[in-house]
Amino acid sequence: MGFKEAEETSSLLNCLVCQKGFGLASIYCGECGAHRSVALGIERERTAPRPTATSKAPTPDSHSSAPTVNDSSALEKGSTEKLNFLEKISNWLLERSRLVTSLGTIATVISLYFVAQTIAYINSDPSTQVDSYIKAVAVHDSQYFNSPILTPNLNTVPFLPSQYNQWPEASETSWIRTVYWNGWSKSATSVLSPGNSTNSLNLDLVGSAKAGSFGIFKQISWAVKGPMATLEIRYPTSKNLPIYINGVPAGTTLKPAVAEGTYYVFPGPIVFTFGDPALDINKFTVDIGTSGHFTIPQ
Repeated sequence: MGFKEAEETSSLLNCLVCQKGFGLASIYCGECGAHRSVALGIERERTAPRPTATSKAPTPDSHSSAPTVNDSSALEKGSTEKLNFLEKISNWLLERSRLVTSLGTIATVISLYFVAQTIAYINSDPSTQVDSYIKAVAVHDSQYFNSPILTPNLNTVPFLPSQYNQWPEASETSWIRTVYWNGWSKSATSVLSPGNSTNSLNLDLVGSAKAGSFGIFKQISWAVKGPMATLEIRYPTSKNLPIYINGVPAGTTLKPAVAEGTYYVFPGPIVFTFGDPALDINKFTVDIGTSGHFTIPQ
């Protein structure tokens, strides 16, 4: 190791580090290599001991470790705050238990009422009224439409004579109908179409509520939302032309069988022809709906 060892005959001292003989003139211990000043106890060893094969080299964290944060106090504080908050809520509910119970009961009753009333409205199907309307249209039942709602101006506005207001498909016994309704808004709509016709009608209905089961739950009474359609007829004045209404002769423009004016009309297409019905000139067609105002010629 490069140490200057003392001879055994000159070893009159002992090394305080390894307890072996230490020569009088030696600078380093022949056994452990300690400096003379350390071996003889003159000063302490300043260098750290060399690591052995069985010991691990010191790491920066082995001698001194960084201070760690103790989170236990923070967790305890958070848990305490949560418990205090829950306790406050519990105390608030206990103090107002009657009010909370009453509000809950009221909310439950209202919810049950709305559910039961909705079921009652679902059962208020307007299909019966729609079927009555279809039957009246199919046979041109003017008595069905003779009401203040559907014909409010019947005294001043007449019906178009039925022979001119024919819709052949409307006499079909098989109609296609689809009904949509909302009991809460008291409104309904039905799409109607005769079996072999490409024309369809949109029928609007309006409902009125009346006491139903137990005098609490309401039922809906449906009616056609009027008034029925009107047709305003005006003839050309330039020539004396024959008139055909839906293919039926109706006089001439100078002497019409149906006077100019406004008429209540049943739903369906109406074709006015001025001149030869075999020709497509001077032909006016309008699809009359369940309501609205129409004019001829357009």
